[in-house]
Amino acid sequence: MTAVVVTSDAVLLDAATAAPSNMPRPLAGEDFNTGGLVVGLGPDGRAFSSDCRAIGVVTTVLGITLHPAQEGCPVSVATSGDVTLSAGDVMVVGDVYFGGRGLTAGNLVPDADLGSGDLSQVVGIAVTTRKIRVRPWNTDIARTA
Repeated sequence: MTAVVVTSDAVLLDAATAAPSNMPRPLAGEDFNTGGLVVGLGPDGRAFSSDCRAIGVVTTVLGITLHPAQEGCPVSVATSGDVTLSAGDVMVVGDVYFGGRGLTAGNLVPDADLGSGDLSQVVGIAVTTRKIRVRPWNTDIARTA
């Protein structure tokens, strides 16, 4: 299995399952070139790509970005509900996806891609091959295998 790589800016929030009025809009702590990245909040309250390997700025998961943003600009983050990704790769329905492993921090990755020492920070569960039900759960549990 490999990380889900979002190849487009088109990330759609399902209005029936999410509450955009309560959606956080933190300032981006770095440039986000696409929507669909897994982000957490840094110590300064800005959004950074989440990295489950515990070597990045942020290891926790807040949610998924809905659009690109330059550093210092507000970015909308889906923290619950169904989010449709126009990804180059597809997800496996029913699989749990985690944040921040693969070639780049901020990717969605399946359980099989987590390794020893990685943090099990849940982003959500794939409800279709392109839609994830976002329900972040920061367990802070480091994998042993």
